[in-house]
Amino acid sequence: MSIGFQLCPPIGVRFLHAETHSAASEPTRTLLASLLDILNPKPPVPALSLVSITFSGDKLLRMTWDKTVHNGTYYVSRLGPSGNWMRLGVRKTNEQSVIFDLPNALPVNDEDGNLIY
Repeated sequence: MSIGFQLCPPIGVRFLHAETHSAASEPTRTLLASLLDILNPKPPVPALSLVSITFSGDKLLRMTWDKTVHNGTYYVSRLGPSGNWMRLGVRKTNEQSVIFDLPNALPVNDEDGNLIY
């Protein structure tokens, strides 16, 4: 997360020693500085709730959590069968409570018909 600041000094007045009047000088160019926040925010603690159950018994779930940062971007991923993380979605929000519906139903039986949960 970076925070941008814009410094704009006012137009100055310079005095000319050879003449008795003053003249406005050119304004200083705008300077932009970025400060990086090196502390990571605490991760949110998700809560799961059951939205519905399909005809085959698979469960559609909803994840909710409280926001941890201002205008945060939250990435929801799951561990795939090959051991790699697969991104399910991204939420960029400033809402106090973040809601994410899982795109696929969780199966209750494996390919052999055995109960998973």
